[in-house]
Amino acid sequence: MMRTLAGLLLLLLPIAAFAGDADQGVQFRKLATEFKKVKKSAQWKDIKKRRDLVLALSDLDHKGVVQILYEVFSKDREQICRIPAMVGLGKRGNFKAVKAMTNLAVREKNDVYVMCLPLAYEHVSDPKIGPWILKNLLTKRTRPDLRAALIQSLGLIECSGAYQPILKELQRGSRDIRSAYECLIALARIGKAQAYDPVTPFLQDKNRVLRQGAVIALVLSGHPAAVEKVLPLSEDIDPRVQEAVAEVIRLKSAPEGIPTLIRMLRTGGLRVIDTARKVLEEITGESFGIDPDAWEHWYKQKQKGELPRGARKDEVGSIATYYGLKVFSDRVLFILDVSGSMDAGKPPRIDTAREEIIKTLDQLNSKTWFNVVGFGSGARWWRDEEVQATPRNLKDAKEFVTKLPVGGGTNISDTFEEAFEKNKRMDTIFFLGDGSPSLGRHTEQEEILARIRWMNRFRKVRIHTIALIRGEVGRFGGRMGPGLGRGRSISGERAYDEEEAARFLERMANEHGGKFVKIDD
Repeated sequence: MMRTLAGLLLLLLPIAAFAGDADQGVQFRKLATEFKKVKKSAQWKDIKKRRDLVLALSDLDHKGVVQILYEVFSKDREQICRIPAMVGLGKRGNFKAVKAMTNLAVREKNDVYVMCLPLAYEHVSDPKIGPWILKNLLTKRTRPDLRAALIQSLGLIECSGAYQPILKELQRGSRDIRSAYECLIALARIGKAQAYDPVTPFLQDKNRVLRQGAVIALVLSGHPAAVEKVLPLSEDIDPRVQEAVAEVIRLKSAPEGIPTLIRMLRTGGLRVIDTARKVLEEITGESFGIDPDAWEHWYKQKQKGELPRGARKDEVGSIATYYGLKVFSDRVLFILDVSGSMDAGKPPRIDTAREEIIKTLDQLNSKTWFNVVGFGSGARWWRDEEVQATPRNLKDAKEFVTKLPVGGGTNISDTFEEAFEKNKRMDTIFFLGDGSPSLGRHTEQEEILARIRWMNRFRKVRIHTIALIRGEVGRFGGRMGPGLGRGRSISGERAYDEEEAARFLERMANEHGGKFVKIDD
């Protein structure tokens, strides 16, 4: 007999939630019994349960866990189960299991498993794994995506024997920027202060990605001169490099970086300003918002040894908001779901969405560069790239939003690929949706998340997500239009599972420095 829902929820709580130091063997047997009931089921509710069991098993330190996780990764047909199992094997697997998992991931026709290798290797502790990668994979494989993933993985496990091979790779001048970036980061993780000299020249590289990587690598190296060396790049032409410097100051809790952060408040773009403000508040414990004069006054008092005045919060009333989220960006893209399910509710969800985005557009600063896209089965772009928020452009954008037709499925994958291709200036995305991906080149949530991570590794676009799931969706999710997307499609419970959609959007925001808002009433 199936467990009640309440019993299942209790079963899937983190192990710490069980009374006292519960015996790991007892908990394993409970989870394994539940797994046997659903391991072959193709019903959506059982697939989700299987995923949750894999996550729970990954938290158990029990020898039987590895066998189940490998069974899921090697035999299960569902990515929603396989990728968590892959990460769990990295966490719990021995050398044999991790080696087998890696070989299988490399042989898969779908490159999403290669993209996810670093997620698994982040938890690997067996010292034999690194030398095996060097001997059997890194020196024999030329696929750029695999090479970059392996270099990143070697850095995550801090494989000491990989330092010299990776250094040689970097010094040869890899034509693949992704691999070169991963070399910089891996050298710092493995070599620590030893990496200071080979990494430092890349602070002046003509390629923004490598300057950015060098800044991050220097702080990871722990070299005592790292902070001082990277501070001048706070005035780099590229805001992503500026933000990397702010991150260095945060990670090192470096008080010498306070004047640099205050200068960023005066000269940076909105996202740089927001980042500088957050770092200032974290390392000082004070709160003066984005007012550089207030921070300057406080800092001067502090330098004189005087007691600073009480902190005051700058509410930043002049910054636009979208569903309560501050639009701390002057290079922003709004992605709006107009699939058939957006007709649901009273009033329809689409009416609420249109009203909110039009209100936000009215608040944008004239110096903001922005774009809008509505997507259902396919994407309908307002402009081919970002434009400035002039009165004429804002008027046109609002008319575009008002006239967007509603219908079709939910093609999230293709929309994001086009977003990163078309909008080279954007540093922030606001994504509003009401359902799980249902058609397009990729429809599996885990695959879409993996590909966005891959695309955003250097872009560092901040992604905020809003799940608008107020009102009931009918059997067919509202009015469906013609299929305009590419690739496969899914339907039924999976496509219209709104709680799963909210979970998906929350993960997306968490993985890319954004915030998540759920509108369900």
